[in-house]
Amino acid sequence: MFLGSLRMVKPEYTGKRDLSYNKWHRTIGDSYYMIDLDCVEWRSNKGTVAIIERALDMQKYPLEQIIEYKKFELTVASEIAEKLKVPAYLVFYNPQLTEFKIYIIQQNNAQFYKTMNDTDYADFLRKL
Repeated sequence: MFLGSLRMVKPEYTGKRDLSYNKWHRTIGDSYYMIDLDCVEWRSNKGTVAIIERALDMQKYPLEQIIEYKKFELTVASEIAEKLKVPAYLVFYNPQLTEFKIYIIQQNNAQFYKTMNDTDYADFLRKL
């Protein structure tokens, strides 16, 4: 597949996400679930290399509580990653994007892996 003519994802200009599809999807019934995939790390020479669920750490809630709240998303991210034979991660980052707390996702659990600064996290992503 030739990717040279593909454009990058459009930047976010408003700072607000359109949630109309999400709201509409909730009207089709209680048995039909959907989540937004946060990040699919992709490389031109490898394809998909990782699935990443991310969350801004505003320090309002303990991370364990956020992880518990995200159990469904973790389950779906893990299932997709397993089928693609790639790792799945949960990444909490601070508003300044200077600290990243990485968790490895397996099933509906997230096991703490490592805290990294922005340079180390960029290297981590490059090595995927």
